Amino acid sequence: MAQSIDRLKKDPAGYNRYIERNLPFSKRTGRILRQQYWDIDPEEKEWTLKGLTSADIDILKTIVELSETEEKTIFDGEMTSGIFFGCCKLGYDANDYPYDKELKPVALYRRFADGRDFGLTQLDPDSPEAFEEWFDKREWQFGHPWEVCRGGNSTHISLYVDKQANGWRLSLAGKSRGRVAETVRFAIALYKHNIPFKLWDAKEILAMVSGTDYIGIVPEKVIPVYCHSYFPKEDRIIDFMNLPVETRDKVIKTAHWYPLDEVKLAGK
Repeated sequence: MAQSIDRLKKDPAGYNRYIERNLPFSKRTGRILRQQYWDIDPEEKEWTLKGLTSADIDILKTIVELSETEEKTIFDGEMTSGIFFGCCKLGYDANDYPYDKELKPVALYRRFADGRDFGLTQLDPDSPEAFEEWFDKREWQFGHPWEVCRGGNSTHISLYVDKQANGWRLSLAGKSRGRVAETVRFAIALYKHNIPFKLWDAKEILAMVSGTDYIGIVPEKVIPVYCHSYFPKEDRIIDFMNLPVETRDKVIKTAHWYPLDEVKLAGK
Protein backbone atom coordinates (compact mmCIF):
# COMPACT_ATOMS: atom_id res chain seq x y z
CA MET A 1 0.00 0.00 0.00
CA ALA A 2 2.78 2.46 0.97
CA GLN A 3 4.62 1.68 -2.26
CA SER A 4 1.50 2.43 -4.31
CA ILE A 5 0.97 5.74 -2.51
CA ASP A 6 4.59 6.75 -3.14
CA ARG A 7 4.22 5.90 -6.81
CA LEU A 8 1.00 7.91 -7.04
CA LYS A 9 2.68 10.92 -5.39
CA LYS A 10 5.65 10.83 -7.75
CA ASP A 11 3.79 10.21 -11.00
CA PRO A 12 -0.04 10.44 -10.81
CA ALA A 13 -0.52 10.18 -14.58
CA GLY A 14 1.82 7.22 -14.89
CA TYR A 15 0.16 5.45 -11.96
CA ASN A 16 -3.28 5.85 -13.52
CA ARG A 17 -2.01 4.58 -16.87
CA TYR A 18 -0.62 1.53 -15.08
CA ILE A 19 -3.97 0.86 -13.37
CA GLU A 20 -5.83 1.28 -16.66
CA ARG A 21 -3.59 -1.30 -18.34
CA ASN A 22 -3.39 -3.84 -15.52
CA LEU A 23 -6.59 -3.79 -13.44
CA PRO A 24 -8.33 -7.16 -14.05
CA PHE A 25 -11.59 -6.97 -15.97
CA SER A 26 -13.26 -8.82 -13.10
CA LYS A 27 -12.86 -5.60 -11.12
CA ARG A 28 -14.23 -3.29 -13.82
CA THR A 29 -17.58 -2.05 -15.03
CA GLY A 30 -18.74 -2.64 -18.58
CA ARG A 31 -21.67 -3.47 -20.80
CA ILE A 32 -22.43 -5.99 -23.49
CA LEU A 33 -25.21 -6.01 -26.06
CA ARG A 34 -27.57 -8.81 -25.09
CA GLN A 35 -27.63 -10.31 -28.59
CA GLN A 36 -23.83 -10.50 -28.51
CA TYR A 37 -24.03 -12.28 -25.17
CA TRP A 38 -26.59 -14.67 -26.63
CA ASP A 39 -24.24 -15.35 -29.54
CA ILE A 40 -21.55 -16.29 -27.02
CA ASP A 41 -23.93 -18.32 -24.84
CA PRO A 42 -27.04 -19.52 -26.77
CA GLU A 43 -28.35 -21.30 -23.66
CA GLU A 44 -28.71 -17.88 -22.01
CA LYS A 45 -31.08 -16.86 -24.80
CA GLU A 46 -33.18 -19.99 -24.33
CA TRP A 47 -33.28 -19.46 -20.57
CA THR A 48 -34.38 -15.84 -20.96
CA LEU A 49 -37.01 -16.23 -23.67
CA LYS A 50 -38.43 -19.55 -22.48
CA GLY A 51 -40.15 -20.19 -25.79
CA LEU A 52 -41.31 -16.65 -26.64
CA THR A 53 -41.88 -16.40 -30.38
CA SER A 54 -41.45 -13.59 -32.89
CA ALA A 55 -45.25 -13.35 -32.98
CA ASP A 56 -45.27 -12.80 -29.19
CA ILE A 57 -42.71 -10.03 -29.56
CA ASP A 58 -44.78 -8.38 -32.30
CA ILE A 59 -47.77 -8.26 -29.93
CA LEU A 60 -45.50 -6.90 -27.23
CA LYS A 61 -44.57 -4.01 -29.54
CA THR A 62 -48.25 -3.05 -29.69
CA ILE A 63 -48.51 -3.30 -25.90
CA VAL A 64 -45.50 -0.98 -25.57
CA GLU A 65 -47.25 1.63 -27.73
CA LEU A 66 -50.47 1.34 -25.74
CA SER A 67 -48.58 1.66 -22.45
CA GLU A 68 -47.29 5.06 -23.54
CA THR A 69 -50.82 6.45 -24.08
CA GLU A 70 -52.36 7.29 -20.72
CA GLU A 71 -56.01 7.21 -21.79
CA LYS A 72 -55.62 3.78 -23.38
CA THR A 73 -54.44 2.26 -20.10
CA ILE A 74 -57.55 3.21 -18.12
CA PHE A 75 -59.97 0.51 -16.99
CA ASP A 76 -63.07 2.67 -17.21
CA GLY A 77 -65.54 0.32 -15.54
CA GLU A 78 -66.03 -0.49 -11.88
CA MET A 79 -63.31 -2.52 -10.19
CA THR A 80 -63.92 -5.51 -7.94
CA SER A 81 -61.66 -8.06 -6.34
CA GLY A 82 -63.29 -10.64 -8.60
CA ILE A 83 -62.20 -8.74 -11.71
CA PHE A 84 -58.69 -8.44 -10.29
CA PHE A 85 -58.43 -12.16 -9.49
CA GLY A 86 -59.78 -12.94 -12.96
CA CYS A 87 -56.96 -10.89 -14.49
CA CYS A 88 -54.47 -12.80 -12.35
CA LYS A 89 -55.89 -16.08 -13.60
CA LEU A 90 -55.28 -15.00 -17.19
CA GLY A 91 -51.62 -14.56 -16.34
CA TYR A 92 -51.40 -17.87 -14.51
CA ASP A 93 -53.02 -19.69 -17.43
CA ALA A 94 -50.81 -17.97 -19.98
CA ASN A 95 -47.78 -19.30 -18.13
CA ASP A 96 -49.21 -22.79 -17.58
CA TYR A 97 -49.06 -22.61 -13.80
CA PRO A 98 -50.18 -26.04 -12.55
CA TYR A 99 -53.40 -26.17 -10.56
CA ASP A 100 -56.66 -28.03 -10.11
CA LYS A 101 -58.98 -26.68 -12.82
CA GLU A 102 -61.86 -26.59 -10.35
CA LEU A 103 -60.21 -23.87 -8.28
CA LYS A 104 -61.72 -20.40 -8.43
CA PRO A 105 -59.56 -17.37 -9.32
CA VAL A 106 -59.35 -16.23 -5.68
CA ALA A 107 -58.00 -19.65 -4.72
CA LEU A 108 -55.39 -19.41 -7.48
CA TYR A 109 -54.36 -16.01 -6.20
CA ARG A 110 -53.92 -17.48 -2.72
CA ARG A 111 -51.74 -20.22 -4.21
CA PHE A 112 -49.47 -18.16 -6.44
CA ALA A 113 -49.42 -14.65 -4.93
CA ASP A 114 -47.34 -13.35 -2.05
CA GLY A 115 -49.99 -14.03 0.60
CA ARG A 116 -49.89 -10.70 2.41
CA ASP A 117 -53.10 -9.40 0.83
CA PHE A 118 -54.43 -7.43 3.83
CA GLY A 119 -57.98 -8.65 3.44
CA LEU A 120 -58.31 -8.49 -0.34
CA THR A 121 -59.30 -12.16 -0.58
CA GLN A 122 -62.02 -11.66 2.04
CA LEU A 123 -63.98 -9.10 0.02
CA ASP A 124 -67.21 -9.82 -1.82
CA PRO A 125 -65.76 -10.55 -5.29
CA ASP A 126 -68.72 -8.93 -7.05
CA SER A 127 -68.93 -5.73 -5.01
CA PRO A 128 -67.29 -2.58 -6.43
CA GLU A 129 -68.27 -0.75 -3.24
CA ALA A 130 -66.41 -3.27 -1.06
CA PHE A 131 -63.30 -3.04 -3.23
CA GLU A 132 -63.28 0.76 -3.30
CA GLU A 133 -63.77 0.99 0.46
CA TRP A 134 -60.92 -1.46 1.02
CA PHE A 135 -58.71 0.40 -1.45
CA ASP A 136 -59.42 3.84 0.02
CA LYS A 137 -58.44 2.74 3.54
CA ARG A 138 -54.99 2.01 2.06
CA GLU A 139 -54.07 -0.37 4.84
CA TRP A 140 -52.89 -2.60 2.01
CA GLN A 141 -49.80 -0.38 1.79
CA PHE A 142 -48.39 -2.44 4.67
CA GLY A 143 -48.79 -5.67 2.70
CA HIS A 144 -48.11 -7.08 -0.77
CA PRO A 145 -51.53 -7.55 -2.37
CA TRP A 146 -50.28 -6.69 -5.85
CA GLU A 147 -47.42 -9.25 -5.84
CA VAL A 148 -49.44 -11.75 -7.85
CA CYS A 149 -46.57 -14.08 -8.82
CA ARG A 150 -44.44 -14.34 -5.74
CA GLY A 151 -40.68 -14.24 -5.85
CA GLY A 152 -37.74 -12.39 -4.37
CA ASN A 153 -37.38 -8.64 -3.98
CA SER A 154 -36.40 -8.24 -7.62
CA THR A 155 -37.87 -11.39 -9.16
CA HIS A 156 -41.61 -11.26 -8.47
CA ILE A 157 -44.34 -10.13 -10.87
CA SER A 158 -46.85 -7.51 -9.76
CA LEU A 159 -50.24 -6.43 -11.06
CA TYR A 160 -50.95 -3.09 -9.41
CA VAL A 161 -54.35 -1.41 -9.11
CA ASP A 162 -54.54 2.35 -8.78
CA LYS A 163 -57.47 4.76 -8.76
CA GLN A 164 -57.46 7.47 -11.43
CA ALA A 165 -59.77 10.44 -11.92
CA ASN A 166 -61.45 8.72 -14.85
CA GLY A 167 -61.39 5.10 -13.71
CA TRP A 168 -58.96 2.45 -12.52
CA ARG A 169 -55.56 1.49 -13.86
CA LEU A 170 -54.00 -1.95 -13.87
CA SER A 171 -50.21 -1.89 -14.13
CA LEU A 172 -48.12 -4.99 -14.80
CA ALA A 173 -44.50 -5.07 -13.66
CA GLY A 174 -41.81 -7.73 -13.84
CA LYS A 175 -38.51 -7.03 -15.59
CA SER A 176 -36.10 -9.53 -14.07
CA ARG A 177 -34.25 -11.58 -16.68
CA GLY A 178 -35.37 -14.86 -15.14
CA ARG A 179 -39.09 -13.99 -15.27
CA VAL A 180 -39.43 -11.50 -18.10
CA ALA A 181 -40.92 -14.18 -20.38
CA GLU A 182 -43.66 -14.79 -17.79
CA THR A 183 -44.37 -11.06 -17.66
CA VAL A 184 -44.63 -10.88 -21.45
CA ARG A 185 -47.04 -13.83 -21.58
CA PHE A 186 -49.09 -12.26 -18.78
CA ALA A 187 -49.22 -8.99 -20.73
CA ILE A 188 -50.25 -10.72 -23.96
CA ALA A 189 -53.06 -12.53 -22.14
CA LEU A 190 -54.46 -9.25 -20.79
CA TYR A 191 -54.15 -7.66 -24.22
CA LYS A 192 -55.91 -10.52 -25.99
CA HIS A 193 -58.79 -10.27 -23.53
CA ASN A 194 -59.15 -6.53 -24.25
CA ILE A 195 -58.19 -5.51 -20.72
CA PRO A 196 -56.57 -2.05 -20.63
CA PHE A 197 -53.35 -1.94 -18.60
CA LYS A 198 -49.97 -0.31 -18.41
CA LEU A 199 -46.76 -2.34 -18.73
CA TRP A 200 -44.04 -0.82 -16.58
CA ASP A 201 -40.57 -0.56 -18.17
CA ALA A 202 -42.25 -1.55 -21.42
CA LYS A 203 -39.49 -0.34 -23.76
CA GLU A 204 -36.81 -1.94 -21.62
CA ILE A 205 -38.67 -5.26 -21.52
CA LEU A 206 -39.13 -5.20 -25.30
CA ALA A 207 -35.43 -4.50 -25.77
CA MET A 208 -34.53 -7.30 -23.38
CA VAL A 209 -36.51 -10.00 -25.17
CA SER A 210 -35.38 -8.62 -28.55
CA GLY A 211 -31.72 -8.79 -27.54
CA THR A 212 -31.19 -5.10 -28.28
CA ASP A 213 -30.49 -3.80 -24.77
CA TYR A 214 -27.27 -3.83 -22.78
CA ILE A 215 -26.43 -6.04 -19.84
CA GLY A 216 -24.40 -4.17 -17.27
CA ILE A 217 -21.25 -5.96 -16.07
CA VAL A 218 -20.32 -5.16 -12.48
CA PRO A 219 -17.17 -6.04 -10.48
CA GLU A 220 -16.96 -9.55 -9.06
CA LYS A 221 -17.77 -8.67 -5.45
CA VAL A 222 -20.82 -6.59 -6.37
CA ILE A 223 -24.13 -8.45 -6.22
CA PRO A 224 -25.68 -7.88 -9.68
CA VAL A 225 -29.03 -6.39 -8.60
CA TYR A 226 -30.05 -2.75 -8.16
CA CYS A 227 -26.83 -1.60 -9.84
CA HIS A 228 -28.33 1.22 -11.89
CA SER A 229 -26.05 3.84 -10.33
CA TYR A 230 -22.99 2.17 -11.87
CA PHE A 231 -24.10 3.08 -15.39
CA PRO A 232 -25.01 6.19 -17.43
CA LYS A 233 -28.77 6.75 -17.52
CA GLU A 234 -28.71 7.05 -21.28
CA ASP A 235 -27.62 3.39 -21.56
CA ARG A 236 -31.01 2.37 -20.02
CA ILE A 237 -29.48 -0.67 -18.31
CA ILE A 238 -31.86 -2.61 -16.06
CA ASP A 239 -30.12 -6.01 -16.01
CA PHE A 240 -26.76 -6.81 -14.49
CA MET A 241 -24.24 -9.62 -14.21
CA ASN A 242 -20.74 -10.44 -13.07
CA LEU A 243 -18.28 -11.82 -15.59
CA PRO A 244 -19.24 -15.45 -16.34
CA VAL A 245 -16.72 -18.22 -15.72
CA GLU A 246 -16.86 -20.43 -18.80
CA THR A 247 -17.21 -17.69 -21.42
CA ARG A 248 -15.21 -15.02 -19.61
CA ASP A 249 -12.57 -14.41 -22.27
CA LYS A 250 -15.15 -14.03 -25.04
CA VAL A 251 -17.23 -11.62 -22.98
CA ILE A 252 -14.16 -9.55 -22.08
CA LYS A 253 -13.20 -9.28 -25.73
CA THR A 254 -16.72 -8.36 -26.88
CA ALA A 255 -17.85 -6.01 -24.10
CA HIS A 256 -17.45 -2.26 -23.90
CA TRP A 257 -15.51 -1.27 -20.78
CA TYR A 258 -16.09 2.08 -19.13
CA PRO A 259 -13.06 4.28 -18.36
CA LEU A 260 -11.74 3.99 -14.84
CA ASP A 261 -12.09 6.88 -12.46
CA GLU A 262 -8.81 8.71 -12.01
CA VAL A 263 -7.05 7.77 -8.76
CA LYS A 264 -6.12 10.84 -6.72
CA LEU A 265 -4.60 11.45 -3.34
CA ALA A 266 -7.00 12.83 -0.73
CA GLY A 267 -7.21 16.59 -0.96
CA LYS A 268 -5.76 16.72 -4.47
